[in-house]
Amino acid sequence: MSTSEIIFGLGFAVILAVTACYTARIPFRIFRRLRSHEIIPSDERKYLQKQARLRLVNSVFMLILGGFLAWTYLSGMERRAGELVQKVDASKQNNIEIPEAEKEIDKAFFKNYFYCWIAIVILLFGIVAIAFIDLMSTRKYAWQQMVLLKDDHKAKLERDLAMYRQQMNDRRRGLNRK
Repeated sequence: MSTSEIIFGLGFAVILAVTACYTARIPFRIFRRLRSHEIIPSDERKYLQKQARLRLVNSVFMLILGGFLAWTYLSGMERRAGELVQKVDASKQNNIEIPEAEKEIDKAFFKNYFYCWIAIVILLFGIVAIAFIDLMSTRKYAWQQMVLLKDDHKAKLERDLAMYRQQMNDRRRGLNRK
C-alpha cells in the first residue's frame, strides 16, 4: 500500500470527523433553543426535536465511521490486507503451497478485516438512511406548513372578498336611497 493511499484514507477519515463535529453543533443549538423559555408551537417543537435527534445520531455515526477508517489505516490492516492478496496471487502464479498454520492466521485476519468493513458499510448505510429519514421528515413538515399557509391565505381572501361585497352592497344601497 502506497503512502498516498494511506494519506488519502486518513485525510478522508479526518474530514469525516471534522464534518461530524461541525454538524453536531447544530442539534445542540436546537436543544438549547427548545430548553429556553421561547414560545414555540407544539408541532414545530416536535419537528425540531426529531430533527435534532436524527442529526445528532448521524453526526455520531459519521464520527464512528471516521474512527473506523482511521483505525484500518493506522493499525496497518489495509497494508496487511494488500500484502496478503499479493502473497496469495504470487503463490497461485508460482504454484507454491502456503503452509497450513499461515493459512489459518491469514483466514483469521481476513475474517476480522471483513467484519470491520461490514461495520463500515453498515454505518454508511445508517448515515444515508438517517439522512433520507431527515429529508422526508423535513419535506412532510414543509408540506404541512404550506397547507396551513394556503388555508390561512384562502380564509383571508374569503374574508376580504366578503368585506368587499359588503362594501359594494352598502354603496349600492346608498346610491339607491338618494
